[in-house]
Amino acid sequence: MPAFRCRDARSAERGYTLPEVLVALIFLGSIVAAIITAMGSAIVASDAHRKTVTADAVVRTYAERLQAAGYIACATPTTNAYQPGSMFNNGQYAGFASGTRIVSITYWTGDVQGTFSPTCTTDNGIQLITIKAVSSDDRGGQTLDVVKRQPS
Repeated sequence: MPAFRCRDARSAERGYTLPEVLVALIFLGSIVAAIITAMGSAIVASDAHRKTVTADAVVRTYAERLQAAGYIACATPTTNAYQPGSMFNNGQYAGFASGTRIVSITYWTGDVQGTFSPTCTTDNGIQLITIKAVSSDDRGGQTLDVVKRQPS
């Protein structure tokens, strides 16, 4: 029978050294930090994209309500009939209530080129209305131009 060898027993119990463990921890820590950073960036980008898409829905809904409203000659951005009304009731588009408005209304001058003027001297029956919606945290927004024509 062979004698017990101390050398073999010690080599079997040999583990990792402190520098090896530290290098492994630094490597794994770097990978975890990169994954968390990438996930955070994806979440922020997703939130901004969702708010931009919602802003698009807000301006289009506003445009549809604006088209349904009657035509008002020489209307201004604060004309009551051109306001969104109950569009933001019941929490619908709640994050856009304060940032949704008519930016400008310009008026067709009556020429063939289709020139619009910011001042209304004579309303020729066509208005170019610019609507803007911006989320309350300013992460998403959309602008839409609507041409409103007086019914003939």
